[in-house]
Amino acid sequence: MRVNLLPRPSWGRRHFFLGLLLVILWLAGFVSAVFWLFLLQEERISEARSRLERLEPVEREVRKQVREREAFMKEHGPALAYVKAVDRLDRERLKWDEAISALEASLPPSATVFDLQVKGNRLDGKGAFHTVDDVAFFTQMMEKSESITSFSVDSIGKSETDPSLEVKPKKAWIVRFHLTVDKPAQKGDQP
Repeated sequence: MRVNLLPRPSWGRRHFFLGLLLVILWLAGFVSAVFWLFLLQEERISEARSRLERLEPVEREVRKQVREREAFMKEHGPALAYVKAVDRLDRERLKWDEAISALEASLPPSATVFDLQVKGNRLDGKGAFHTVDDVAFFTQMMEKSESITSFSVDSIGKSETDPSLEVKPKKAWIVRFHLTVDKPAQKGDQP
């Protein structure tokens, strides 16, 4: 029978090669994971490069168009800005030409208007009419007009009551009236 009187080797000495093998396997796994990530990144980079190569002609064309547009805007920009401003002001202006045309069309042949004053979208004025029937006709025609939002007669009187007025005939009816026109459409209101 053999008796071993030597102390038992420590755990680290007994399993040294097993531990060394685990460390080597762990390092090999880490290196292979890093290598796999490197290959994955290389693949993505090559895909990105191929996409860039496909997009290069498009980019050149776009840059060329941008240079042409910048040159055009440098040369014609102020004129285009002016046209744009005029168009914007034209859209925002009140429709006074339509309102004045409706006013002239509604007047009887013997009547005249004078002392027209505009404030905002309201027009105040006076008219000289030969008869009260002419006044009634004028009022009806103005109320039917589509280009005028509202129309009202403020007062009716004889021209004799105001000597400062020089109208013919001297016994004409003087009508003070006002009308309003639609305000221009705002940016959000346009279709």
